[in-house]
Amino acid sequence: MRKVLKNNIFVFILILLSIVLAIVNYKSGTILSGWDTLHPEFNFPEYFKRILFGVWQEHQGLGALSSQAHPSELPRMLLYYPLSFILPLSFLRYSYFFITLILGPLGMYFFIKKGVLKDDSIQNKIASFGGALFYLFNLGTIQHFFVPLEMFATHFATLPWLFLFAVQYLEHNKKKYLLLFAIFTFFSASIAHTSTLWFTYFLSLLLFLFTYNFINRKKEIKIRSFKIILITLLINAFWLLPNLYFILNQGSQISNSKINALFTEEAFANNKLFGVIPDILILKNFLFNWSAYIGNGEFGPLLKVWINHLQQPIVLVIGYGLSLIALLGLVYSVVKKNAISLCLLTIFGLAVFFLLTNNPPFGFLFNFLQNVIPLFKEALRFPFTKFSILLMFCLSCYFAFGVKLLIRKFSSYSFILIFIAFIYYMLPAFQGNLISPLMKVKIPSNYFSVFKLLNNQPYGRVATLPIHSFWGWNYYSWPASPRGEKYQGAGFLWFGLKDPVLEREFDRWNQSNEQYYREMSQAIYSQNQNELNNVLQKYDIAYILWDKSIIAPEQGADNRVLFLPETERLLNNDSNLAQIAHFGDLLVYKTKFTNPRVRIIENPVSIGPPAISYYDFAYAKYHDYITYSNPKKNTIYYPFRNIIDNQNRIISKDILASLSSSTTLDPKLTLNTGNDCSPANPQEKTNFQKNIILGKSDEFIEYSSLGGSFCEHFSYPTLSRNKAYLISITSRNVKGLPLRICVYNYLSKRCDLFTHLLSSKSFARDVFLIPPIDAGMGFDINM
Repeated sequence: MRKVLKNNIFVFILILLSIVLAIVNYKSGTILSGWDTLHPEFNFPEYFKRILFGVWQEHQGLGALSSQAHPSELPRMLLYYPLSFILPLSFLRYSYFFITLILGPLGMYFFIKKGVLKDDSIQNKIASFGGALFYLFNLGTIQHFFVPLEMFATHFATLPWLFLFAVQYLEHNKKKYLLLFAIFTFFSASIAHTSTLWFTYFLSLLLFLFTYNFINRKKEIKIRSFKIILITLLINAFWLLPNLYFILNQGSQISNSKINALFTEEAFANNKLFGVIPDILILKNFLFNWSAYIGNGEFGPLLKVWINHLQQPIVLVIGYGLSLIALLGLVYSVVKKNAISLCLLTIFGLAVFFLLTNNPPFGFLFNFLQNVIPLFKEALRFPFTKFSILLMFCLSCYFAFGVKLLIRKFSSYSFILIFIAFIYYMLPAFQGNLISPLMKVKIPSNYFSVFKLLNNQPYGRVATLPIHSFWGWNYYSWPASPRGEKYQGAGFLWFGLKDPVLEREFDRWNQSNEQYYREMSQAIYSQNQNELNNVLQKYDIAYILWDKSIIAPEQGADNRVLFLPETERLLNNDSNLAQIAHFGDLLVYKTKFTNPRVRIIENPVSIGPPAISYYDFAYAKYHDYITYSNPKKNTIYYPFRNIIDNQNRIISKDILASLSSSTTLDPKLTLNTGNDCSPANPQEKTNFQKNIILGKSDEFIEYSSLGGSFCEHFSYPTLSRNKAYLISITSRNVKGLPLRICVYNYLSKRCDLFTHLLSSKSFARDVFLIPPIDAGMGFDINM
């Protein structure tokens, strides 16, 4: 035993460090949830159905082709599900992340020791240990585990092992290494939950094999490389082929959805902000600029603990010092002509290129790729999430070479200083901040009561309320941490329910889900009983789940926006609805309409064109109808059903109607300057710049801001909201993100219109439609 311990001391230390991190980051009695999350443990049978029959995701509102590779979760479930028999539900998700936290550094240690340095000398063991420490203790790992998502943790855990067995097979041609590579390939498949992550891994594998073949041009190496590629494709074909079908047939829908059209530019801008060499060196990226709701109507930095930690000069010195050791090791490995490290250079270059985004010196090439490759911008709106683990992998390998050089120049004992530096650099992680306290939550038992109730009811689609926002990001009044922060994230209801759920998270996967949101929100906020019943019937809604614990702190919103009294009155006065359960803040209503899972409509009328609207006049008159993609097949034509896009922008130049009266903004009379928009300034920066410049003859107003957002508004208190309006804005986007506008409703405190202007560099005209909504008076146009 003593000999085993002595020969594997660094392995045991790595395991011990990971276990210590797991212990201090676990909070007893809580569930790991929030942000983007997966909870198969809430309903394993239903989750298995969704991944086994994963081409069509029926649970996503009105259903959608699988844009995310749900079947790729199957290998992970073969490990995860058996754990549910021995671990409590609350610890199950924790356990998966803690296992990956152990496997990743171990894989890195053995990859460097056996695949790169290739001998068991004490210097090589120390160097391999150093590389594994770098893989575990860096800001990239922190960002992937702080708001954890399974596919990134799986990538972190399996990447070093995949390259280890690939290298060993290339060099030794033993079937056991090919088998081990195949096994890890199978169990790493869940990184494809968002398939872009798998494609970046596969590209890196191809680059590695190409470079290896360039260095070693033996025929047998080419054959072995081909086998590795073939096995990778064959093992992943079960999810890859359906995913390719989606990309080829409906891939454009993702980037065209309202949520993504508004969010993608902002997301990419955050990545670009950190796409500079100093931040890339220490793997610092967009989460350091991300905000979270911290309670009392306030937002603050998500990574506040780490931001404060990095403000200590010694901490940054350590961070850059460790990265410089890695760069020193890169140079040293090239000088020594180490074949594996030379192959990793291509992956290193690929990762750095994408993390630089469109910043110099290769920004022109990045922009070219964005312009010529469909879905490129959408797929890589967060380059950090796709390429950071690859960069961590390469830097860890080069760090080992740097350590090897240092201990040769000095002594093995000098590594003790490096070890201490790592611990101090990652000190907040050992204080429970590897995983955000916001993610360690106690989900109220009422939700599990709802799951049990509805799962024992007849099949039927579930509509959720409130419906105040299209963003697909919910905030709840129940606390997510002892400090009072509130639970926030994309949601979790559909993991516990067997029925389809009409949640905003799914709107980007199917345009019909967006159309439902427009019609349902219009019915609720106009307080129109007939419209509500038409929507319930049209979309075959059997149940309404109203969650009164949802709050609305975003953009400084008043909880008045939730329309609680009005919604209660609307639902309780509807004879077609019956409340069947009340669990705390959760109310469940059942509709009295017939909602069979499958039905045949005989001889439906055909109506065109396809609708993007707030009220379906055709359904109100004819009920069920069909719209053919070929306009000639439609027998009934309703004009103006398709004059707007999903941003409310008038898209037909020939149908711009003339108003009986119009109002032109007079900036001298109506411009009201405002303060910064919460949560636009989560880090309490002081480098805001705002200029409002009136052009010659007041032809235009120029806005500029740096480091955050500012609100201006034009008030129109005498406009009646029971009429429709067109807003025409001529603008150009000189630089940065395009201007966003909100048409603010005085009654509901809601943006009846929230969109952005065109990104055109030259002056262009936007015309937006504001539909009639209620009988009150007054709007603000906020910018």
